[in-house]
Amino acid sequence: MPTSSPFPGMDPYVEAHWRDVHSQLVTYVTILDQQGGQLITVVEFLSPTNKQPGEGAIEYLRQRGKLISAKVNVVEIDLVRRGQWRHSLRPYTAPAGLRSTYRTIVRRFHPARRVELYPISLQARLPRIPVPLRATDGYG
Repeated sequence: MPTSSPFPGMDPYVEAHWRDVHSQLVTYVTILDQQGGQLITVVEFLSPTNKQPGEGAIEYLRQRGKLISAKVNVVEIDLVRRGQWRHSLRPYTAPAGLRSTYRTIVRRFHPARRVELYPISLQARLPRIPVPLRATDGYG
């Protein structure tokens, strides 16, 4: 009989094996407009390399900047504790009440350009995150 995990959301054991989990899960998920093939939203599962100072983080931020400049919605799912996550929010900061072990950051352009922070705790199931679509599809 399976036992209940004390971590119904993200299990910290997984982080030690993140490279395998990350590649098994997905590196990039892209949402395309079926008619025109236009890139609408990118979903990225962050790795420690994306969050630690160095070439990996610089390259990730450069690629994300290109997406944002092209008005592509970006959903960053951060399920690793290592590294600096606050630079993901720049130029914004996280209110104290929304700081958490794990998080999802959504950068959307419709209905208005904004950044949303969804905290994720070890004690709760992973939350539902509204994935941004085209403006004509409605909100979330």
